[in-house]
Amino acid sequence: EYRNVIVDKKFLSKIRKIFNKTYAMIDKEYPNLKFYLEGRRKSAISTEKKNILYLAKNKSLDDFRDLLAFRIILFGDDHSMKLIETGYSLMKNLIDFMILQGFTPCEATEVFETEGFSNEDLNILVPDHSFLDVNYKHLVKDYIVHPKKNGYQSLHVAFRDVSGKCFEVQIRTLAMHMLAESSDGAGHDFYKQKRY
Repeated sequence: EYRNVIVDKKFLSKIRKIFNKTYAMIDKEYPNLKFYLEGRRKSAISTEKKNILYLAKNKSLDDFRDLLAFRIILFGDDHSMKLIETGYSLMKNLIDFMILQGFTPCEATEVFETEGFSNEDLNILVPDHSFLDVNYKHLVKDYIVHPKKNGYQSLHVAFRDVSGKCFEVQIRTLAMHMLAESSDGAGHDFYKQKRY
């Protein structure tokens, strides 16, 4: 399946076009928002390890939808609830936009590895409720209201095209991104070494 996705030039071309359209949509709908949009393809080794993890946790491999992903990083006052609210607003608009582009949002799987989170050790902003419209909550993995125990925060949504191929979009603030990529608890390399 991994090989089918990474060599499907038609699908990759469609993803590149939607990447560009997504950038234009955000720029138009949020003219004062500073953001960075990046894309990535999961490596074959990471894919294999994630498959093994899913099987070990008795999770369906159908839930593995992030071979290809976009990440939207929001810049602003990271200690402001307003930037977080903007992230939720953007997620709603993004879902509506992707539907208009012919993609179907997938039902979100449950958040995981959130047990044991304590904000006493971390200086992160955790809202007391989700700012996502109730009609969209079943589509979004909300790690902002429910951070992972290592402090990881982000909003995740997966989309499927008519052929059944999926990609994921993540939205987070710069502070959330820096924590996720740093060398301490939520750091990407540390996280992968610990999990695998």
